[in-house]
Amino acid sequence: MYFLYPSIPYRFAFCLSLIFYLAMPFYLFFLKELFPHQFSKRLVQTYSSICLLLYAIVVFAPTEIVSQTTFLGLFLTILGLFYSVFALLKSVLNKEGLAVSLFWIQIFLLVTAINDTLLLYGLVHTALVLKYSYLSTVLFQSLLLASFFAKTFIKNETLSNELASLNDSLERTVTIRTKEFKEANQIAEEGNQWKDKFISLVAHDLRSPLSTVYSALTIVDDEETLKEEKSHLLKQIFVILENAMSTIEHLLNLSRFNLEKGSIHLQITKIYVLESLNQLLESFQIEVQKKESRN
Repeated sequence: MYFLYPSIPYRFAFCLSLIFYLAMPFYLFFLKELFPHQFSKRLVQTYSSICLLLYAIVVFAPTEIVSQTTFLGLFLTILGLFYSVFALLKSVLNKEGLAVSLFWIQIFLLVTAINDTLLLYGLVHTALVLKYSYLSTVLFQSLLLASFFAKTFIKNETLSNELASLNDSLERTVTIRTKEFKEANQIAEEGNQWKDKFISLVAHDLRSPLSTVYSALTIVDDEETLKEEKSHLLKQIFVILENAMSTIEHLLNLSRFNLEKGSIHLQITKIYVLESLNQLLESFQIEVQKKESRN
């Protein structure tokens, strides 16, 4: 920095050289956003407050006092690295995304930080490598995050396409089901119409013989009616009631039709038309006789 900017104030350069005090707090906040269940929010906030207070001393305290904070800054940095390694190890055990790669990055940073600290205090005779590890870590993490976000973007695109396909399939299904519902509703309405017609026909077919029986019984109950005529009317009443009972029996047998196979088994019998006509004429004669008796 002095080579590039010879006139830079020493105090500014010195404070800038110790800005690494704030590196770990920001990095821990970043890791906490990636793995919120493994990093304690309160612990990270407390650690960050201590580091921020330490850097405030760097900015506002005299240089003689600030120079004594270097060991404490390095200690806090290594302490933050130990905590991040421990938290990332739990993420690795839980098989969370990016945890393995970031775990080894933290191990690399921790080893280089310990090496440079021991070298500064003359305990080992190696080389200062922390600045290179910082740079390589930033580059590697940038590639790692770029790859992660690219995969996430591709996955989101794939899921969006699948969702659009599912929506189209759902719309087609809804259209088909709506059409089927309309057809079923139309069939039900037609069935209700046929049911109403059927009930009307059955009521009419049962009302006529019952009305005739009622009229005949009225004539039979009349004291002025001859005995022979009463006997004839009673026979006609039995015939009419027998026919009505036969009609009711046929209606009850409707439930036995094999509707699932779409077939109805019919029983063919002989019908004597003249006999049926005679019975019909006799039933009309009863109505005529009732009207004549009233007149």
